[in-house]
Amino acid sequence: MMGGYGPGYGMGPGMMGGMMGHMMGGYGMGPGMMGGYGPGYGMGPGMMGGAGYGMLYQLNLSPEQWAKVNAIQQDLAKKNWELAGRMRDESFKLHELAAADKRDRNAIMGQYKKLQDVRLQRFQARLDAQEKTEGVLTKEQKQQLRRFGSW
Repeated sequence: MMGGYGPGYGMGPGMMGGMMGHMMGGYGMGPGMMGGYGPGYGMGPGMMGGAGYGMLYQLNLSPEQWAKVNAIQQDLAKKNWELAGRMRDESFKLHELAAADKRDRNAIMGQYKKLQDVRLQRFQARLDAQEKTEGVLTKEQKQQLRRFGSW
């Protein structure tokens, strides 16, 4: 079964893709399982936010490097799930404040800032994962990755 849209395993465009990707301002998430578009289970090329993770397939990583990269990605996925839950909670609170009969501008702005803080934490987690992944690569692999384009 292909990752992405349609029935099968993983999440469709409503979970980590669709709305959550939009809430991130387009950073790192697309349709399908955690933003991946690749076949099968788990992570596809979109995991790192764009084609970065998928580009790693072209670097001829050793089994040891893959083990480290996969551990980094699993840690990122756990953080993303926790932060996605917090983002959802903060979004619900913001919606309730904005939908109130008598809106409190200061409360709405404060809640919006809380939501933005969680979004920033999620973006920082992705950057941390990218830096850790780059730390696993050889100098030549890093150069090759840069030639492919920034992730």
